[in-house]
Amino acid sequence: MKSGQMSAFGIDNLGTLTISAVSTVAFEDVVLVAAATALLTAVRRPAWQIYTLVCVPEVPLHAYLGLPAIGMLLLAAGRVWLYRQYGRLLPVMAAHFTFDLVGGCLMLIHGLPFYYRPLLAPPLGVAVSWTGARLAKTAKPVDPDSPSPSTTSDGGTPNSTAHPDAVSIQ
Repeated sequence: MKSGQMSAFGIDNLGTLTISAVSTVAFEDVVLVAAATALLTAVRRPAWQIYTLVCVPEVPLHAYLGLPAIGMLLLAAGRVWLYRQYGRLLPVMAAHFTFDLVGGCLMLIHGLPFYYRPLLAPPLGVAVSWTGARLAKTAKPVDPDSPSPSTTSDGGTPNSTAHPDAVSIQ
């Protein structure tokens, strides 16, 4: 790109960055991660297929980044793991939003003189750790044998174990 990624998306301040991150998180995590993982688990696909079918589309979706788009496989795998572990969207969306916000902030501060940049690290670190602590309190791992708010109408959960219970899709 001749200009930066942020200007290509029309992001020039923290407000537009935040709105962009929220809409991206809503689409990618609800549709690409949660829905795909839940459906593939419901049809009893093995874990490797779930991870592959959710993670591989992340590369072309982020191809505008160039070679770093391959690194998005790791973020996608982490989000699939979070959804399978907790069975809730909150940890998945918070992790993705934090990743996007930190990356966007790093791009926005690129225009600042170098000696100001280290001053932004402590507040950003505090915000990320505070968010992680809050999520750790609210999102507890789902026990496959106990019903949870993410239980489907016929009793199945979206997270998979080695041998998930049968889930009927009607």
